[in-house]
Amino acid sequence: MLGKTISHYKVLEKIGQGGMGEVYRAEDTNLSREVAIKVLPEQFTQDPERLARFEREAKLLASLNHPNIAAIYGFEHSDDFHFLVLELVPGDTLAERLAKGPLPVEEALDICRQIAEGVEAAHQKGVIHRDLKPANVKVTPEGQVKILDFGLAKAFEAESIPVTDFSQSPTLTEEMTRAGVILGTAAYMSPEQARGKPVDKRADIFAFGSVLFELLTGKRAFEGETVTDTIASVLKGEPEWDLLPQSIPSTIRFLISRCLQKDPGKRLQHIDGARILIEEALSGATTASQIGLSSAIQPPLWRRAIPWSIAVAAIVTGVSIAFWSSPQPLSPPSTKFVITPSLTAPLANTIDNDLAISADGRQLAYLAVGERGNQLYLRSLSDFVDKPIPGTEGINYGSSFFSPDGATLAFFAGNELKKVSLVAGSLVTICDCPLGRSGSWGSDDTIVFSADHELGLALYRVSAAGGEREILATVSPDEGENSFTLPQLLTGGKALLFTIERGPGKSQIAVLSLETGERKILIEDGSQAQYTNTGHLIYEQVATGNLMAVPFDLATLAVTGDSVPVLQGVRRTTPGYLDYALSDEGTLVYVPAQADVQRLVWVDRKGTESLIIQDEVSFGSPRISPDGKQVALAITKSGETQNIWIYALESESLRRLTFEGGSVETWSPDGKWIVFSGRDSEGLRAISRQLADGSGPVEHLTVPTPAPLLPGSLTPDGSV
Repeated sequence: MLGKTISHYKVLEKIGQGGMGEVYRAEDTNLSREVAIKVLPEQFTQDPERLARFEREAKLLASLNHPNIAAIYGFEHSDDFHFLVLELVPGDTLAERLAKGPLPVEEALDICRQIAEGVEAAHQKGVIHRDLKPANVKVTPEGQVKILDFGLAKAFEAESIPVTDFSQSPTLTEEMTRAGVILGTAAYMSPEQARGKPVDKRADIFAFGSVLFELLTGKRAFEGETVTDTIASVLKGEPEWDLLPQSIPSTIRFLISRCLQKDPGKRLQHIDGARILIEEALSGATTASQIGLSSAIQPPLWRRAIPWSIAVAAIVTGVSIAFWSSPQPLSPPSTKFVITPSLTAPLANTIDNDLAISADGRQLAYLAVGERGNQLYLRSLSDFVDKPIPGTEGINYGSSFFSPDGATLAFFAGNELKKVSLVAGSLVTICDCPLGRSGSWGSDDTIVFSADHELGLALYRVSAAGGEREILATVSPDEGENSFTLPQLLTGGKALLFTIERGPGKSQIAVLSLETGERKILIEDGSQAQYTNTGHLIYEQVATGNLMAVPFDLATLAVTGDSVPVLQGVRRTTPGYLDYALSDEGTLVYVPAQADVQRLVWVDRKGTESLIIQDEVSFGSPRISPDGKQVALAITKSGETQNIWIYALESESLRRLTFEGGSVETWSPDGKWIVFSGRDSEGLRAISRQLADGSGPVEHLTVPTPAPLLPGSLTPDGSV
């Protein structure tokens, strides 16, 4: 093979071999550059069906364009050879680096940050690596990480080549992604892989945790004398946690433990969460000296920060919370209880926060589905009786808020801001309020709220007694600002917290001085901040959907410490909006995330159901193509923006169509286009269209605007 020319590639030297073929360094004589070519095994290329399937998969993998993923240039054949043309990456693999021992903490974290960035980019395109391990990661002399063989394991579906070195080569067996079949390298495969179950991106997250552990310790997280022993360790064993360096932040310990959860449902769900935690650790946001070296010395900070209870899905849970800054021998007393809404008025699920709690923590308002549509309900935490609030029938969103004394509730209805007396039942319109979304009632009897403005949602102020609204702050599109939302007046009414939305999944928490008009950013990647008298801000970390807590100085309007996790598993109506509310005294109420797996089913005219898709995602607005062969639908995955996907009924395959957000789609009459409610690069909304085969750019059919635009239907000729 050496010295031979295949097509226009001159083979220079052999640089590797594995279950997926032999790898050579070669010269591309047409472009005068060096490449790597992977010659596929002869027994693989003799199966025309599998070869065609591999070629289709290789085309998808070639679309991955990221600096941390080694590129696939092409799939070619010459004479009797079929081979991939790959980017030639200089440097050592992590396996070669680990042969010399563990890496320094900062270097290991930086390498894994880059790995996470590459994996995140591939997952966004629906591509899973399936064989992430040190031997498949190279570090160039300049320190850039390159992930090798991305997605090739799936491309080799049905491979049955014998593998003898399980530390370096994947276990490739027939029908590898189906139930009952194992795929992956034994030391790095997830438990579901080891059991032969179907895999998703969480298998990559498990492997990522294994790699991170090994880089920091120099020892594999799971190993044994034989392959069987190694798999048994993956299924039942635990890493030697004491091997982790004492100098690493406890957030990294927490990250590794979340990645290596045996149950994929309890595992970190999205690799971007790992990237963010590593970035924070590298920036010095948390250090071992700040948060404690070991759980054996003191309880983890989140346990010291806030006691909480785990809720059952489809109910509201109340938790009385308390914070303290130093380790305590015993947890302070807390009250934990479950509130079950009336069966005749189940909780609604709008795009906003559907809960509100009074300042004293004694009353709860929530949006429910009653006999006359959505309606606000009141429950006193002393008698636990649900009472519909008159005058709130038929409202679209929750976003209600109490007066400081708890006697009145304000809410948005239509294009008005209204208030209702919870004692007398009288209903009063406070002011006009187009697209009102959220508000806060101050002790000086003024209300601040978020509502429509020509540039995007802005902040307004009005007297609670009624009158003209006063504008406080408007967005600056030139600075990437889309909306100002979720305001909360701070004690004294001289400043307010609010959220700056900058596009899908991008937001910041800011504070605005109502005396000077000055505003400053408090928290990046945050939303929906609430201040509690314990001296903390509670907020959503948008990337993970977790509730976080951070110390906050009310006098200087400044964050004074590090953020810590408070609560996971809160229902997320949309990124930046969690269904939770917090009283001044520290009572937290929230709606747990639904644990049920949604199903997409086909129902015939006899009522017989056939399962199409079952997954931990939210499905919306399915539309069948004119030829009846495909289904377009909006899918929301945990922590991600809703996007349009296409499901092919014959091949039973699902592919992603949009990446910047999309919903409420419809087909063009000829079946070539999908028309949907989309967003532009600044996050503004427009009616858009995309070729159903995914080719070509997204086209906006209307001028982008902050207000949502929803397509209805098209004329038979598709012109209107």
